[in-house]
Amino acid sequence: MSNEELAMYLKENPEDKARQELLYFQVVNYVKKYINRFFPAADKEDLLQESYFALMKTVSMYNPDKGSFLNYFTCVITYHAIYTRPMVECVPCLTN
Repeated sequence: MSNEELAMYLKENPEDKARQELLYFQVVNYVKKYINRFFPAADKEDLLQESYFALMKTVSMYNPDKGSFLNYFTCVITYHAIYTRPMVECVPCLTN
């Protein structure tokens, strides 16, 4: 099944854990690449675990008329990673 088909199925049958896992395993490599590229200093294991919750949130809000599932998931995971995680310490600025 495609990501879109699984998302629509899970939207109607959210209790199906086997299909939830199937969808997650279909996108997990994409998630790993995304985390490595855009959040290289973050705790990758935490982000990977949080991506599962972002995936289920994406399923519940997904509308196939508005684009592909993976594009929408990318928006949700970005928001989730930026706005729901504690701020990381920044490198101190040099002051005069």
